[in-house]
Formats: sequence, C-alpha cells, structure tokens
Amino acid sequence: DSSRDRGVRGAMPQQEYFSIKLPLLSERACSPPNNEIHEQNLRELRLPHDLEIVLPNSAKAARRAVWTCARFFKREFDYDAVQYGHEGDEDEAHAYLWTTNNEDAKTTQLVLGACCFRWRAWTNVPACWCLEWVWLHPFQRHRGHLTSAWAYFKKRYGEFYPMPPLSSAMQNFLEKQKKHAIKDTATQEYP
Repeated sequence: DSSRDRGVRGAMPQQEYFSIKLPLLSERACSPPNNEIHEQNLRELRLPHDLEIVLPNSAKAARRAVWTCARFFKREFDYDAVQYGHEGDEDEAHAYLWTTNNEDAKTTQLVLGACCFRWRAWTNVPACWCLEWVWLHPFQRHRGHLTSAWAYFKKRYGEFYPMPPLSSAMQNFLEKQKKHAIKDTATQEYP
C-alpha cells in the first residue's frame, strides 16, 4: 500500500476519494414529518417538485442523506469539518434534499444534492437565518435546481444571509438573483 495509492486526503484510496455515490431514499423517508412548518401556518408554501425538507425529526435515512451531501461539500471545498450532524444526528438545522425519481424503482428517490439553513444569533448584529452550504452533484449543477427553490427559500426564511466563504459559482448565482435581499455586509459584519 504505497502513498501513490492513497487519496489526496488521508488514508482513503484515490478511487474512493474521487467517487460520488449518491444516496437513495424510499418515498417514506421523505414524507413530511409532523413538524413546525405546519404549526407556523406555512402550509401555503409549496416546495418545488424536486425538493424535500429535512428537519431534526425527519426520518434518519433523510438526515443521513443530508450528512452524505455535507461530506461531499467538505471534501470538494476542503473544509475541516462536516457542516451537518454526524450521520444525520442534527438538532437545529433545516436542510433540503434535491431528489429525482429513480427510473428503476418509482418509489425510490435518488438524492442529487442538499443545502442547509440555520438560525444564527450574534451579539454584534441582528439574528437571522443563514444559508450555511449548498452542494449539488457536479452533473446536476447549472440545471436550475437552486433557482427553482430560491423563491421558496425567500418566502420561508425571509432576508437570509449566505454564509461565506462563497464559491465563485455561488457568488455568480447571487449576483443573478437581483430580487434577493442579501444582507449588507459592508455595514454589518457577520462571522
């Protein structure tokens, strides 16, 4: 087992390091949990057809799928830690999965990517929802997934703050969203 056979990071074999094995979910794993979305009278908000909400009380399989996407995000952008609870054990985040029906089994959904929102409160600026991260499989990028979900996110989370650092693709996306009220980072300093 030579160092040439090892991955770019740590002891993971190169082939495994560069592989992206997307999670599969049963339809039941993404069925809406009895959660605060209904309690807050937000029923009029309709999720885009390819988006599934994942809350702390959602099925473990759905939370684990978000965690898997968060691991891909960590690996791609060279972060030190996964930005979602270990194997889906998460107690505060609102996450979303982009899914599609697997043609081989109509009751199975293939996860294409995920994103995560968290409520953040600081001492030096007003508290707000933050878009912590977004990751889509490379073959699913630039296909309108985030664009189709953006109006829902704006209605659901109001004036949310996209957490830096932002990739150049995310910066370009935000620039195109002229209607999105991005927090003024020139006058307010967010961590």
